[in-house]
Amino acid sequence: MPKGHAVVDGSNIATEGRSEPSLQQLDEAVTQFIAEHDFERVTVIVDASFEHRVAKSERKAARQAIDPDVAVMVDVSARYDTAGAIDLVRRLDGAGLTWIEEPVYPQRDHAALAEVAATGTTPLAAGENELSSAGLAALAASGAVGTLQPEVAKMGGLTETRAVGAIARDAGCGVAPHNFSMGPSWLASWHLAAHVAETTWLEVPWLPEGQTFPGRTPMPVVENGTVAAPTAPGLG
Repeated sequence: MPKGHAVVDGSNIATEGRSEPSLQQLDEAVTQFIAEHDFERVTVIVDASFEHRVAKSERKAARQAIDPDVAVMVDVSARYDTAGAIDLVRRLDGAGLTWIEEPVYPQRDHAALAEVAATGTTPLAAGENELSSAGLAALAASGAVGTLQPEVAKMGGLTETRAVGAIARDAGCGVAPHNFSMGPSWLASWHLAAHVAETTWLEVPWLPEGQTFPGRTPMPVVENGTVAAPTAPGLG
């Protein structure tokens, strides 16, 4: 009878005996592990810098193995200073990414983001840590990003985010509302996406089957990569 769930440290496996991680080595090791151990489910985890350290030739091969209609984004979560982010963007250039998200710390350093953006061809995305429409407008005006990611809850609600469409339109940016909460925050983000014509993506919170967010708010129904706009009164 199969065992439960195994979590495998992919970073160590992929780097064992090597100076940089190898996707091929990781694939072979995990395939062997699955063959030797009868688990129902195996999750491979890697550290935040993993994609930065993998050989460039393997990054391209991994991207080519994915259906070309599937968009791939990399969220760096502000792990790097400007120099580190520039190095990362250069190494990921040509990998066919839709965007690289928040590569620089601090997140609202627009000048640093613009400097990083100028070093590669992959668009950057940012804005989830802007606290006002004025801050988002300054980010857009810097020319640093191709996609703005306003978060309704951080910016002060729907009233403050009403300007997002005009900001994006004037700067030639797309919009992808950022949100990883359920309840009112998610519904407000949903409404913002429906209201702004420049919306290209909507972040939909996801949890494994059987898990719920606080308040037991149900997960939105995603069909063919889309969610229907709410129709009930108020936030819906």
